[in-house]
Amino acid sequence: MSNFQLLGVEIDEFEHQGLGLKVTKEMKKGELVISIPRKVFMSTETAKVSSLSALIEKDPMLQKMPNVSLALHLLVEKNSPASFWEPYINILPSSYTTVLYFTPDDFKVCN
Repeated sequence: MSNFQLLGVEIDEFEHQGLGLKVTKEMKKGELVISIPRKVFMSTETAKVSSLSALIEKDPMLQKMPNVSLALHLLVEKNSPASFWEPYINILPSSYTTVLYFTPDDFKVCN
């Protein structure tokens, strides 16, 4: 599949969780819900073939911590004029919440 598709879901805002996907029709087990072309995934694989490739090949930390490679890839692309990734980077949230920073009260809201 070459185009992004959302089938039977839509983006919605949920009171305590923020943005997410909401089902808009009954879904069958195994039914396709989202299709995103691999070429638009920013990933550790795209980091390895970016301008950081030589550094990633040589640096033990970047080899053992691919999340750091991905973070560096994002920073390099954010500061590169006319980056292929510019449309993606421009829609990233300026802040986000993860369970790593949840308080005990935050977990109560999720139940």
